[in-house]
Amino acid sequence: MSALDQITLKGFKSIKDLTDFKLHKLNMLIGANGAGKTNLIAFFKLLHALLERRLQHHVTKQGGSNAFLHNGAKVTKRISAELLFGLNGYRLALEPDVDGNLFFSHEEMHFKGVFYNRPSDVQLGSGHRESKLPEPAEINEGSIASYVVPTLQGYRVYHFHDTSETAGISCQDN
Repeated sequence: MSALDQITLKGFKSIKDLTDFKLHKLNMLIGANGAGKTNLIAFFKLLHALLERRLQHHVTKQGGSNAFLHNGAKVTKRISAELLFGLNGYRLALEPDVDGNLFFSHEEMHFKGVFYNRPSDVQLGSGHRESKLPEPAEINEGSIASYVVPTLQGYRVYHFHDTSETAGISCQDN
């Protein structure tokens, strides 16, 4: 599994345009209130839900598509994201429907090897309501999906809410 190297995220909650944001194996987001830290974490929760094919459930529980679109559907027509890791990547675009759900207007995974001028894209389609990424049991060994899907499923977010000097810390011995 490759570490997430870079993310581009547009139109998501308070994040209007986060382009080519470089990441490392371990990342800490520190900043003022309202800077977008929690909303970046919310994107990874959305990613987790779509990988588990629970996107519609997640969107509904969070208040519908307007809760995800930067300043709502009247201002922002789509959420787009690209995640790059190693030689692989995943791109998606989500748009709202009239019922307040999100659907995929674009979904693809890709690979860019040393001898390739352009990424080799695997189009997953458009118009669907849940991700078309293959299930692990459906993946052929050595395929682009055999790198992309486990990598996306392996990302974890640890969110510490209170980091003030008076915050309690607990330690548990095994």
